[in-house]
Amino acid sequence: METPHYLSRGIQERILWALLLTIPLFDGSSQVWAQTSATPTRFKEAHSIDDLSVEDRNWIESRVRELIAKLADDRYSVRQYAASELQKIGVVAFEQLRKAQFDPDPQIASSASYLFQSIRQEWTWDSDPIEVRELLSHYGTKSPADRESLIDRLAKLKNDASVAALSRLCRYETTEYLSRRAALLLLSADVPSNQEDRLNQARLLKQVLGMSERQGSVWLKRYAETLETDSFDVPFWMEAARAEHRDATGPNAFNGTKNAIALYRWICQEFIRRDQDENALELAISMEDLIPPKAFDLTEACHWALSHQLASWVIHLQSRYPDKFQSYGKLGYAYAESLVQSQEPIQAEKAADRAFHRGDPANPLPVIHLDERVSVADSLVERGLYSWAEREYGEAIKSADPLTRRHAIVFERYSKLLADGEKYSEAAQVWEPIATRIVEEPLFRAQIKQTYPDSYDGRADDGFRSRYLFYDAKRAILAKDFARASEQLALVNEILPSDSDAWIERYRIATDDDTRKEIQEGTANLLLKLRERIELAEGQLLEGSIETFALTRHDKAVALNELAWLESNLGGNLDEALKSAKMACELYPNESAYVDTLARVYFAKEEFSKAVALQTRAISLEPNDRQMQRVLQEYEKALAESGSTP
Repeated sequence: METPHYLSRGIQERILWALLLTIPLFDGSSQVWAQTSATPTRFKEAHSIDDLSVEDRNWIESRVRELIAKLADDRYSVRQYAASELQKIGVVAFEQLRKAQFDPDPQIASSASYLFQSIRQEWTWDSDPIEVRELLSHYGTKSPADRESLIDRLAKLKNDASVAALSRLCRYETTEYLSRRAALLLLSADVPSNQEDRLNQARLLKQVLGMSERQGSVWLKRYAETLETDSFDVPFWMEAARAEHRDATGPNAFNGTKNAIALYRWICQEFIRRDQDENALELAISMEDLIPPKAFDLTEACHWALSHQLASWVIHLQSRYPDKFQSYGKLGYAYAESLVQSQEPIQAEKAADRAFHRGDPANPLPVIHLDERVSVADSLVERGLYSWAEREYGEAIKSADPLTRRHAIVFERYSKLLADGEKYSEAAQVWEPIATRIVEEPLFRAQIKQTYPDSYDGRADDGFRSRYLFYDAKRAILAKDFARASEQLALVNEILPSDSDAWIERYRIATDDDTRKEIQEGTANLLLKLRERIELAEGQLLEGSIETFALTRHDKAVALNELAWLESNLGGNLDEALKSAKMACELYPNESAYVDTLARVYFAKEEFSKAVALQTRAISLEPNDRQMQRVLQEYEKALAESGSTP
């Protein structure tokens, strides 16, 4: 732009600098804004206020207070300069800006809130393992809902890395609800089993949280004291629950009820852990108004209560909402389960019968949708209520159509439940009509393949038929009809060579070394393919692609586990099996199936003490798996007979 000729060169230069520095030209003062010194670079480069010396900390806190006060200055240029400096200071000003959001001056509160939300934070550290870096990649650009999902997934890692990351999120997440959410997930995590681990976790929490004074940080610092001393400050936590309750239900509610409920529940669990059941029940009743009176929310609350032996609270809720407990299957069964826990078995069965009919057995609902039956049955299996689950699945399967894709789940889950209870004849009967039609009706066989093109490598017809053959073989084994069992299992491997379980069952019932050797040779190609899958996955992981990391890592773990399972059950290379099983467990330490496989390898190596310990851990991860429980008995018997000590 051309400069007007009537402005002197000096004035032109002054206008240029004023525009660059946003300094007011005519403010009636010779000192103008330049009297406020700029912030030294060392403060802008600090990662946390904890990194500063006491002297520097005092200086920067004073400087930030001065800049925050200037956010309400009458002069626009002063406000802009203050905001610019605060942005440059960044995370060191985090705590003071967080508090300034609630300043009585609306101009300061508004500007501080904007600056607080805009603070740039490094969510990943160099010390974070790749799974943490994968989850927190681009965390700051995500929506609040997506960030909450990532926080929940981070909590499931259950290791020191997740503790550090969740503590970091608690301290620096700009959305208060999510900050507290991260804290509550840490509170609700399993307490380390030994004192050294508890002390280490307490130190880690204090180190990451540092001088943070926000609510979630205060909770976690007090929790760190509990980890150190096993003390429980009841007045502190009761007041924390009441405050969170007010935040969730008061006129200025901002948190919703989710965090308040989570905090109440954690305190209840601490009471129960300390044998203060009456206090737990009283506290549970006091949070009832936080629970929406909807079937889903009531069911979730009941299942939590039953998992923590608070059956009396479920009975109390049933008396409050009798119509809902009568109309909704999951609620009806929750009431029945509460009666089981209360040592009232006859009343429990009557309640379960009402739940099955969704009301009065003499006047049941005319139609109950298959999907609803399956959902209820799934829930009952998770809770270890197998006989009630079998009844629900059995009713659902009456209307299940194998040519309707979403119905296949009924056949799979019902037969698995029956087999887990060693009801192999009933499990075989689930699949027998389908298997018969596949053999006798070419059109039906083609329709099955077309309906499930991605199942069993495109061979769903063979896969479905093999389910019948396998369960029929297991029935024969139970009846000691080993000839029929061998015949049926051989058919399974003929149509599905990749079926590991069939190979293993054949090996177990083989009566001579030649047959066992033949079976081992039959699995050679399968083992080769598994090794190739592992090698391929390792190569892809070395490429370091975060986008494909999770899927490739999972595929590698599956192949490692299957390789170890085959080798340990077929008298194969136990050193390779041990190495593979350990690697799978390192990738997914809380996957019960992988821990179960590692236990099997040690059993095959006759290290019975390790087998028992690992099988016990597998059951702790999957407490309702009856097959794992039977295997534990097998290991414990072998340990006792060996004369070794656990």
